[in-house]
Amino acid sequence: MKRQALVIGINRYPSLKDKPTDTGKHLHAPYHDAIAIGEMLNRPQENPDFSWCVENLLSNDGETGNVVSADELRDAIRNLFLPNTQTPPEVVLLFFAGHGLRDNNGKVYLAHSNVKPRTGEWGFPLDELRQLMLESKITQQIVWLDCCHSGDLLNFTSEDIKQWKLGGNRLIIAACRDDREARGVRSRGILTEALLQGLQPEREPIGNWISSYSLIRFLDRQIDTNPLLRQQIPLHHHTGTEIRFWQGKGEGASLPTSTPEWWKSLCQQRLEQQHAISSKFITGIAPKIEDVYVPLGLVERKEKSRQKDRDEKDRDEKDGKELDPAKGSVLYAETEITRSFQHDEFLENVLRRGDSPKSKGRRLVILGEPGAGKTTLLQQASRWVAAKIEKAVVLWVSLADLQGRNLEDYLLEIWLQNTVRMAGKAGVTETDKNDLLGQFHQGRVWLFLDGADEMAADMGNPLFEIDKQISNSGLLNKARILLTCRINLWDSGTNLAQFDVYRTLEFNYPVQVEQFINSWFTALGETDRTEIARGEQLCTALKESGKERIQDLVKNPLRLTLLCFTWKERDGKLPDTKAKLYKQFVEALYKWKQEEWKRNKFSVKFEDKKSLEQALSQLAREAIDKERTRFRLGYNFVCQFLGERDDENSRLKLAEKIGLLNQVGVDADNPDRPVYAFYHASFQEYFAALGVDDWGYFLHHVPKNPALGNYRIFEKQWKEVILLWFGREDVEKEKKEEFIENLVNFDDGCGDWNYPKVDRGFYEYRAYFFAAAVLPEFTESRFADAIVSQIAKWGFGYFNAQENNWVTFLKPIDKEARAVLAETDRERVIARLIQLLDETSDNSTRRSIAESLGKIAEGNEGAISRLIQLLDKTSNEYTRDRVAYSLGNIAVGNEGAIARLIQLLEQTSDNSTRWRVAESLGKIAVGNEVTIARLIQLLDETSDNSTRGRVAESLGNIAEGNEGAIARLIQLLDETSDNSTRGRVAEILGKIAEGNEGAISRLIQLLDKTSNEYTRDRVAYSLGNIAVGNEGAIARLIQLLDQTSDKYTRGIVAEILGNIAEGNEGAIARLIQLLDQISDKDTRTRNRVAEILGNIAEGNESAIARLIQLFDQISDKDTRNRVAKILGKIAVGNEGAIARLIQLLYQTSDRSTRWSVAYSLGEIIETKQQYYQGVFAIRSNLKDKIYQKKFYLYPESFQLIWQCAQNLTYPQFYTAWHHQQSNLWQKLWKYLNRPIS
Repeated sequence: MKRQALVIGINRYPSLKDKPTDTGKHLHAPYHDAIAIGEMLNRPQENPDFSWCVENLLSNDGETGNVVSADELRDAIRNLFLPNTQTPPEVVLLFFAGHGLRDNNGKVYLAHSNVKPRTGEWGFPLDELRQLMLESKITQQIVWLDCCHSGDLLNFTSEDIKQWKLGGNRLIIAACRDDREARGVRSRGILTEALLQGLQPEREPIGNWISSYSLIRFLDRQIDTNPLLRQQIPLHHHTGTEIRFWQGKGEGASLPTSTPEWWKSLCQQRLEQQHAISSKFITGIAPKIEDVYVPLGLVERKEKSRQKDRDEKDRDEKDGKELDPAKGSVLYAETEITRSFQHDEFLENVLRRGDSPKSKGRRLVILGEPGAGKTTLLQQASRWVAAKIEKAVVLWVSLADLQGRNLEDYLLEIWLQNTVRMAGKAGVTETDKNDLLGQFHQGRVWLFLDGADEMAADMGNPLFEIDKQISNSGLLNKARILLTCRINLWDSGTNLAQFDVYRTLEFNYPVQVEQFINSWFTALGETDRTEIARGEQLCTALKESGKERIQDLVKNPLRLTLLCFTWKERDGKLPDTKAKLYKQFVEALYKWKQEEWKRNKFSVKFEDKKSLEQALSQLAREAIDKERTRFRLGYNFVCQFLGERDDENSRLKLAEKIGLLNQVGVDADNPDRPVYAFYHASFQEYFAALGVDDWGYFLHHVPKNPALGNYRIFEKQWKEVILLWFGREDVEKEKKEEFIENLVNFDDGCGDWNYPKVDRGFYEYRAYFFAAAVLPEFTESRFADAIVSQIAKWGFGYFNAQENNWVTFLKPIDKEARAVLAETDRERVIARLIQLLDETSDNSTRRSIAESLGKIAEGNEGAISRLIQLLDKTSNEYTRDRVAYSLGNIAVGNEGAIARLIQLLEQTSDNSTRWRVAESLGKIAVGNEVTIARLIQLLDETSDNSTRGRVAESLGNIAEGNEGAIARLIQLLDETSDNSTRGRVAEILGKIAEGNEGAISRLIQLLDKTSNEYTRDRVAYSLGNIAVGNEGAIARLIQLLDQTSDKYTRGIVAEILGNIAEGNEGAIARLIQLLDQISDKDTRTRNRVAEILGNIAEGNESAIARLIQLFDQISDKDTRNRVAKILGKIAVGNEGAIARLIQLLYQTSDRSTRWSVAYSLGEIIETKQQYYQGVFAIRSNLKDKIYQKKFYLYPESFQLIWQCAQNLTYPQFYTAWHHQQSNLWQKLWKYLNRPIS
């Protein structure tokens, strides 16, 4: 009997690309799959009638020119089924592994190496293969397809089925349905691996056959036990009678299981079956772990975290600042750390070398909060051990599966039975058990135990139970054990003293978070560019202002997975309110636990769930309102709302099981008392929002006696809670409208305001700004348009018809208004700002609006179009400059903007505008060859050295690390004798050549050659950028201080030393010495040196003392102003500095100096009492007569009281405003009102 096989494996696909710059969608498994199938078929047969003649058609990924063409593929398949011979084979077999492609019409193809879907070249159609099989005269046909969409071959028409049954035996096995993708594990397709196992002669006893029937039976068993195979939904079809391959060689029902290699291989296969990605049951989407895994670091932990350490971490005892909930992940950060490990370090040092302090790598536990990546990390470690540790036999057990059983019994009964069935056996024999025991006793077994906290509750304390079983078992104590466990269980009491303890680190943002996002969407979008683009869009969305809480929230791998899923399901958008997003997260946590609960026969009733959420809401609300540490919750406080943890039926126990509340440490004064935190501080804010029924909880205004009211709207810890409250779907719309109406109409009772530049009280502004901040959570508010218009008016001014001019508001008002515009409803703001551009011809206002659009309107076509239009309408060069700058921020990659800016280069001869255009092109046209060429051309067109300098700067921006650009800039140094240009080029080299010894050498050479002080100045500046900590550069700069007498250069060198030598006592001493060397006339250098000391010597008593001394040595007003400001920066809370500034306030009659002193005092005042006294002392400067006759005092006084209002509660401010008692502050501020002399 003649048998012919065609075995095809294609790895190389150089023309299959999403974009021209891609290298091609090459594969790794198909070539190796085909080799393995060919070797299986070529095995020597005792009966020559069962031998196969195998033809290989292969393309390996490591061989650039080795491809399978369209003609080769088509001809080989046609010749197999329609051979041009007088003696055709009786049996033919086609095996294909490679890409399977489906076009827009649903037609499926086997892809050859040169497929180009964009040009219509898809490959060999499965329709044609089906027709060939029907036309073929060969009576026994076998087709195995391990490729995507391969199930399409089985989409028979009714006519096909009639012809199919006319005669012949056919076996078709496809890796997946026509709407699914085929997958691989390492260098083997999942289907191919199953085929190879099913074809093993040892699977059937002597006298039985390995046949089409036995292969289908084996494949069905694999589908039942292998979730990776089951996920693909492989298909098979058989007509006619049995097709035999070869006889079985097994002994009865037993298989050879005595060799370590066999056990290692079998356990490795079992391991892959068990490793379905943890997010699958939440999202229904399961990318391969290796495709999305981002290695997590680990820290080696000493002991339970004491709460005192954490409190000190969060609370600065001097200023009482609490944890920022936007950085809530710090709640779970480890405090007791011995060593830190990167992922690969842990594998090599701890697992391979046994470098751990207690157990020498034999007993290890990995801790983490829910969703921290414990299981995924354990999976990766188990894979690594199975692949890298010789003869290691890896056993994986999810401890929830024990369901009350002893671990040893579970391994020898349940685990072993499932494993040998996977190998094709009917059941476990004594030989199998003895062989497995032998692996334990020879020290080859690694036990990976996942989820100690998930063991059944009736086993008591799981850690105690594990410890007892390991100690009492002569089997388990022979194995190396890695265990995962939640922190709250580990820290709750008894734990495993002989285990070395490690804890997972969270992802860092943005690097690892973005890496995971890109990997997650790339894994989904292997054949769909849309999914990959969605991932990129999510990364961009996370960078937006106001997303800081979410950035921190998704450092946890589970929460990041949920975010990715939400983004995909909502087609590239987040829920329209934060409350909806957190609601989805909470629901997902419940879903995440359902599988474990099913195995442990545990369930949560609907009423229990509602009761828990109500209690958590009360707990969260009261903690934010009353607790000393709002986000770390003491045990007694928690018990008031949730009951005792020892009560298995308590809400506290349920909250811990779900993971909504977790132990994060123990009380320092009472280690038996745990300390808790919500899953993330943002979850606590969400639950707190659920705990407020009426908006009166946030604002209850008692106009003439605020002490009787409550004003949580002015307390920063409640802002996010209120935003979440507005986003709740269960709060009536009218209640939200009432709240907003009360905010916009709030009357603080502190003065009457009816001035062109000030029209409300301090807290009236704050309330109105708060109303604007809630609009993104309640976009349908009837007040929204009016609020945005009013905020825009405060931010950019309005046209005063009576005065016939454009009026702007005082600085703190317009500054805060513009900041709020970035928080509120983005689309409304953009629309209003575009409208405002049409209403005003004031160039200053236009520039401000353009600047704001440049911050909030990235990618907005309307804003980009309007700014381009403004370039045409205005002839004001400064406005054009600002517009070009804003376009540079919001129009990255926008061809229209790029073209218009290039056109502007032709239209304007104003060098300032050309500078700005070059700068903006440098931002939005990175890598754009047309732009680069145009800028290089501009170097030749212009003789203006400043312009050449700006062009050089833009080239530096878009060509970082580009050797050609660097070479061109170095060449420019030789071409020009203009010192300004040379200085600019030196500066750009400093930006793009960090650490480049050649660039450093060339700049030092230039420093020696030139006598031009400006050039030396720029060179010194560049060396400061690229030579931080470089002793040679530091020495050369110090030497330059002695070589030059130019006061400006000395000032610059001092500044650079400050940049590269922060905290360096030698540099500080040298700068202080320089102060003594500078003549009294050289105020500029002295000012510069003083500023540098201020930058590098914060809190340094010597520097502060020297600067105070400088007051007494100088009479120069400018220097005194500068020193006052510097002290305001480095001397916060310093009594000596405060005293000297107060003294100076008495002494000076100079307006500028008084302003600087007032500013500095504002910087260093920090206590509530000081702010209170400041309001009382300064308020008289805000009277009508001051506004009308001494306006120069009004803005500074307004600014200071504005600052006080941000740091006092409304009742405190109200009391201070109406206070009558005189004090020192009145006397001090009286001096601000002295006539200017």
